[in-house]
Amino acid sequence: MCQQDPDGDDENVDVDADSSEYEAALISNAADVFGAMATTLGPDFGQAFGSVLPLISNYSTAKRPQSERSMAVGCLGEIIVGLKAGVTQFTQPLLQIISRGLQDEEPDVRSNAAFAAGVLIENTETDLSPQFGHLLSALQPFFAVPDHSAPPVYNARDNAAGALARMVLKNPGALPLDQVLGAIINILPLTHDTLENKAVYAALFSVFRSQPNLLVPHLDHLLKAFAHVLNPANDDETTEETRAELSALVQHLKAEFPQQVAAAGL
Repeated sequence: MCQQDPDGDDENVDVDADSSEYEAALISNAADVFGAMATTLGPDFGQAFGSVLPLISNYSTAKRPQSERSMAVGCLGEIIVGLKAGVTQFTQPLLQIISRGLQDEEPDVRSNAAFAAGVLIENTETDLSPQFGHLLSALQPFFAVPDHSAPPVYNARDNAAGALARMVLKNPGALPLDQVLGAIINILPLTHDTLENKAVYAALFSVFRSQPNLLVPHLDHLLKAFAHVLNPANDDETTEETRAELSALVQHLKAEFPQQVAAAGL
């Protein structure tokens, strides 16, 4: 126990420190609860979220420790997924927090921000196409990963691919589509956050249906990635629905590119 000075100042410092630690623990636990509530209540959580958002935002600022920034931005991603279209009214303040997170010095925070950016694009009814250029510039560095980087750096890259994929699904005409597709395809198969496979392959299926000529130059690399995803040993890396659609696409490609498909072992 610290000695108190005659004025009692040390006691105040101790109380402030205890209060700060208690507050940090409280908000961390509350963040888990908020995410669970959004998942359970869906758009109905929107009314409560209006009060919760400023509190979470406070923990996402640069003056907060890395663990708190990561927690706050990660919590927002979960809440966005739960709110679905109910997130629309909060789009602008969320975009500000996410944009700040994309520039964070810590890869954990950047990774969570990339995921949050993608699910915000996916779920909001606000047209974020005018922001695509800014987001692409912020996400571009995520794809330049030095060898032997820490796992969060690879997670951030995979989540950035998911964010780009959701832009493709939302409004491909607002993108330099060939460049965006190249960035996504070059990192396939995803190795760290394979949950993003669902969005990535949904985007690829969409482009195969609408502008297949953009994907033909990447076909050999794509087929290797397809073989990885369709390998039964990797069943846990994506959904049954994605694998079924991918299998159908491979059958279609066999008719047009039989030698390349065979060379990939498909």
